Amino acid sequence: MARYLLPEASVDWHNKTPFSRDLSDIYWSRDAGVAEKTHVFTEPVLSRWQQLNAGSYFTIGELGFGFGLNFFLTVDQWRKQRTKGILHYIAFENRPVSPKDLKNLRALLPHTQVDELLRHYPRPFQGRHVIWLDKNIRLTLVFDDALDALRDTSAQIDAWYLDGFNPNKNDNLWNKRIYRQLFRLSRSGAMLTTYSVAGDVRRELTNAGFQVTRKPGFGMKREMLFACTSGDWKPANRETPRVAIIGKGLAGSYLYEALGRRSIEVQVFEDGEATSDKVPQLAVYPPLAISSEHRYRFSLAAFNYSQQDNLHFHQTGLTLNPKNATERERWKKIAAQFPDDFLCLKHKGVHFQEAGWLDSRSLTNSIPSTFEHIEEVRWDKDHWLLRGKENHYEADITILAHGAHSAPFAMPQLINVIPGLAISVKQAGVTAEVITGDATVFPARKGVSTISGIYDRAMVEPTVQHITALLGHAEESELLASMVGQRGATRDRLPICGTMPNWDDIKSPHLPGLYLLYGLGSHGATTARLCAEHIANLITGEPLALGRAMQRALATERFMHRDSA
Repeated sequence: MARYLLPEASVDWHNKTPFSRDLSDIYWSRDAGVAEKTHVFTEPVLSRWQQLNAGSYFTIGELGFGFGLNFFLTVDQWRKQRTKGILHYIAFENRPVSPKDLKNLRALLPHTQVDELLRHYPRPFQGRHVIWLDKNIRLTLVFDDALDALRDTSAQIDAWYLDGFNPNKNDNLWNKRIYRQLFRLSRSGAMLTTYSVAGDVRRELTNAGFQVTRKPGFGMKREMLFACTSGDWKPANRETPRVAIIGKGLAGSYLYEALGRRSIEVQVFEDGEATSDKVPQLAVYPPLAISSEHRYRFSLAAFNYSQQDNLHFHQTGLTLNPKNATERERWKKIAAQFPDDFLCLKHKGVHFQEAGWLDSRSLTNSIPSTFEHIEEVRWDKDHWLLRGKENHYEADITILAHGAHSAPFAMPQLINVIPGLAISVKQAGVTAEVITGDATVFPARKGVSTISGIYDRAMVEPTVQHITALLGHAEESELLASMVGQRGATRDRLPICGTMPNWDDIKSPHLPGLYLLYGLGSHGATTARLCAEHIANLITGEPLALGRAMQRALATERFMHRDSA
């Protein structure tokens, strides 16, 4: 059975220097670790940064994240040089260092740098975790076996750091299959640096396609290895198109955030029909299963990303009450795989300590928009034409984020539309956390609580008895408002996220500049933000936030492929 959590690194400390008990090797030199890593890894990339402009991005791939020392040193130089563009740092690690051990790095680096990472440092969940440290610095931590993770990665790397301990002690990182993947993921003229000048390393890197040379090493290490791919290196530049987003629900709002981070011109169209901003509180927690499949690793990664520096998220905790004994037993087996401070048994349910709720109304209200119902989207020579009831608009890129409503573009019906009800009640009893089961009850704000996820048709006009049953107590409650809406869900309960195919010929290239993000279902508040980041990456050409397996799982045309198989 696939596991959710990787084992953490087993570390001893010798004179303030970390030592790996797993591999019987030091993480860095006892005498000059910072100076040595600076010489081997960060100094070689500095000259390339000088060629970047505001629309550029530079991507570093690292094998062996460890304590993140190379990352910290790279970020420090990036900030000191006030480098233009975006730094993407993708690091692969199969034995993550614990936060407790990571704190000891404060002896080498300023506390603020270490604490900055610790604030968002993920638990050792297998999968890829996206972390923004600044508006222009993104760390993607991939906790997984290196070969599997590299095969699952979509990126074009400008510089590789090979820092995975001694090759004689860690052949999982030093072998020809790894080198072939490094070459596959490298741009023209990409560079690679490492301490090791071992003959096997040089030969296999050469066989993989790299041009390998030896350069002066640092201190007692006479030489280091430098390699590159053929061709001239040129900075990768992001596309900066005019983007139209149709829909101002969760998807549209998070798309605006992701594209705005990149200073891309965005126009959001709304027609007042978005369901997510009608329901002011939405639950944020990860759907899980007993076996850690790709979709559930994605769920955990999206759950983490949904909370990062999100002013609209409230971490109150969430208790899930299973509907029957079978479900309780299933959740018991799931909870056993996680630490109690993340997921634990609580009474007859399970408790997510880091979960909570999203203020969807404040999120959508923070996004500027054009009030116009777009009736048609069509391609016109080199751009998209959007025809509204009152006006026509043009865009280089169009993203359909229309939720459960009809699409302004001819396409198959990809979602099921599920009607539901949410109510606002004034109540004396206040729950401090989100409670979900037959319905979802949210903590009260100023004495007003939302109850959502009501699918009982008999409750279109809820009575006091209905409300009492939902709240689980008989304290006085007053119905303030009811909100009837529709939720779009796919048959596999995963969002639709990606490019728009040519439906007349599914094997032909996808339509230029047309994307979809919808079908978010009941966990849209958890998954929408990471999906939006992935769409932004597709548009700009940056490293993709999602792995290749999840890209296929969320692809627009996946059902057509499955049905024709």
